[in-house]
Amino acid sequence: PRPRPRARALLFAQLSLPLSAVLVACCPSLTRRGLPATQGEYAKKPAAFFRRMSTRPSLDGLWPNCFERSSGVITFGADGDSFYEYLLKGYLQGGKQEPLLWKMYNDAVDGMEKWLVHKGPEGLTYLSNVRWTGGGSASQDHAMEHLSCFAAGWLALGSRHQTDPGRKRRHMKLAEDIAETCWQVRFPLPAASSQWCP
Repeated sequence: PRPRPRARALLFAQLSLPLSAVLVACCPSLTRRGLPATQGEYAKKPAAFFRRMSTRPSLDGLWPNCFERSSGVITFGADGDSFYEYLLKGYLQGGKQEPLLWKMYNDAVDGMEKWLVHKGPEGLTYLSNVRWTGGGSASQDHAMEHLSCFAAGWLALGSRHQTDPGRKRRHMKLAEDIAETCWQVRFPLPAASSQWCP
């Protein structure tokens, strides 16, 4: 038989289990809420994946889409958005009992603020992508993917659980700014029509 081609280890592909399985597996407290106990293989794989990711090289808490090569595109759009969202959701659904997920989430948002947050000429905040080949530098791609708009929602959700008041304000402001950008790109309003908006 012919050898099977080795699948690329993409960041998003590692989380191809249904979200419910990932959350139940990472967060055993969910089983106390009447959900089916799936502690076998479903529990081991996501937990091992997040532990492994926490030890991989990153750019200030951001992992590239081809993480096994420690290089590739770092994005909050396609190929990356779900990973960062699941860090927060896993932590919250687990009753805040998984400190590794919370640390990884906060490190990733800090990295996002450092590397990916920019203002366009119209004053709108956007999330770029970066190409990273290891080390402490990266090349920018100043284009925001539409899936990056989901970051506004989970940033707002995460800000509600921050204990540091400065971080809480910063994350909420970033969520608002990204949401505004996504709204303006989707439904641009000419300056003259702003009088019709309350």
